[in-house]
Amino acid sequence: LPEAIRDFDAALCAEPRNVLFLLDRGAARQALGRSEEAVADADSALELRPDYVPALQFRGEVRRKMGRHREAIADFNAALRLDSRQVQALAGRGAALRALGLRAEALADYDAALAIVPRSPSILA
Repeated sequence: LPEAIRDFDAALCAEPRNVLFLLDRGAARQALGRSEEAVADADSALELRPDYVPALQFRGEVRRKMGRHREAIADFNAALRLDSRQVQALAGRGAALRALGLRAEALADYDAALAIVPRSPSILA
């Protein structure tokens, strides 16, 4: 993964406004436990494309895994305002709500996600 980060760094030198490169580098950083840098890459992607749902979802998921549940919920809410059928955002928000002890709200999000994609392994896990 460190090689992948170097490759994305080089790609971003050539195409500094490529949000996909930013998010892919963020994913590699997250996999290495460099969560703050992953959030920074998502922030950079959102500076370029403020309404880019994958960046909002990615940042929300990283923040959720960091235990920053309220910030994660804000990201998932923003993604869902742009596209209410984003299953990943519904499931991520459900997980963050559950972590905050808001079980009824979490269950509502899981139910909404399952209504879109029944029997989804990622939601049922």
